[in-house]
Amino acid sequence: MARIQHVRGGFRDDPFAPLVPGFRHVPLDDVAALEAAVTDRTAGVIVEVVQGEGGVRPAAPAFLAAARRACDAHGALLIVDEIQTGLARTGRWFAVDHWGVVPDIVTMAKGLTSSVVPLGAVAMRPWIAEPFERTTFQSGLTYNSHPLALAAALAAVAVSVAVAGCQSSSSAAGEPDSSPGAGKALPPVRVLAARQAPAGWHTASLLGGKATLAFPPAMHTVRGDRGSASAAQLAASGSYLMYINATPKQGTESLRDWPDFRLEHLKEDDASAARLIAESHGVRFLGGTGTCVIDAYVTKVKSNHYTELACFVRGQTTSSVIIAAAPTTNWASAAPVLMRAVAAYRVQ
Repeated sequence: MARIQHVRGGFRDDPFAPLVPGFRHVPLDDVAALEAAVTDRTAGVIVEVVQGEGGVRPAAPAFLAAARRACDAHGALLIVDEIQTGLARTGRWFAVDHWGVVPDIVTMAKGLTSSVVPLGAVAMRPWIAEPFERTTFQSGLTYNSHPLALAAALAAVAVSVAVAGCQSSSSAAGEPDSSPGAGKALPPVRVLAARQAPAGWHTASLLGGKATLAFPPAMHTVRGDRGSASAAQLAASGSYLMYINATPKQGTESLRDWPDFRLEHLKEDDASAARLIAESHGVRFLGGTGTCVIDAYVTKVKSNHYTELACFVRGQTTSSVIIAAAPTTNWASAAPVLMRAVAAYRVQ
């Protein structure tokens, strides 16, 4: 392992001795030292992208890009420590997002509950997580799923999404957003690629059969606006767990102005607050192309928090809108299913 740390006056090792063996320490922003330290025997590189000891020191963009390249070249994991900076504390979900570098593993804690109660989490790529999903570590789950901590986390994350503006490109650290073009665009909508619906999914048509909405068996068709197609999964209480709707173009929306149009429509309709989180243009759909946004909003009635993926899709002969939404507290679990449904939307 290579560990990257900067402390005024040297590495702060003595108070924590003896340290775990097998680590090599690399000064922050020293690309040459990093490249020399990472070899085919390196398991991973751990870096805190905004160093918190000896001041507040953001890593240079070139250094993090070099760390990603070195890990890719030698088959090592890039592990980002976001204990202090994660969960919107720098204006983005994670501080590393400012640099456009995608790590393999991210650790988080303090921002997860706004430091109300202790809670930690680790996010990782699916192929890394797979062995953990097959194995239960009985001795490591003393406080697993503690209701107080999880309640605080749900509230903190909901505020970050819908109120705090965690998608903002302004940076508390200052340096990460100094690169050309930074602060001018939202991050892209990820994990969205056009493909056929899985076997067993249901379908509903609109626009005289020229557009087809696909949805999983757990969702059922529900009544929507005339000419639209809608499906939802309901909780026992009757509230929506997931909702998806496709409707013909009804206004002046277009591929170019869809992000602004959607935000204004939410505010004019039933949202007391609404913010864009991500946007992508030129998204490929089955039979067409689209512009997609992820946004979060708070309803005027009852102040419910929702997150949605909303796309304007243009085919050869039709234009339509597809919306996939869930309560913000359910978004993390609902998003993969909803994105898969949007990716299967077919137009003509």
